[in-house]
Amino acid sequence: MAIAALPIPSIEYYGFLKFVTLLGSGVIIYYFYSIKEYFWIPFLIIVLILFNPVSPFHLGREVWVYANLLASGFFGFISYKLKKK
Repeated sequence: MAIAALPIPSIEYYGFLKFVTLLGSGVIIYYFYSIKEYFWIPFLIIVLILFNPVSPFHLGREVWVYANLLASGFFGFISYKLKKK
């Protein structure tokens, strides 16, 4: 997601990146649900909905830059939490 904040000319690449984010969010939601840790699931659902490539949100470029950076930091934090388990 941090790469998405950079100016990349290819819209297909950004669509692929959104799909990977959607898939990753779904897998992590399933994992947290299976271990009965429900606190992070609502945040991941927001990411899943926001980065949905099938029914996309049309936000301004400036908003997407911040959304991409926030999502990148959030996934980094979630990865750190999962590694500690």
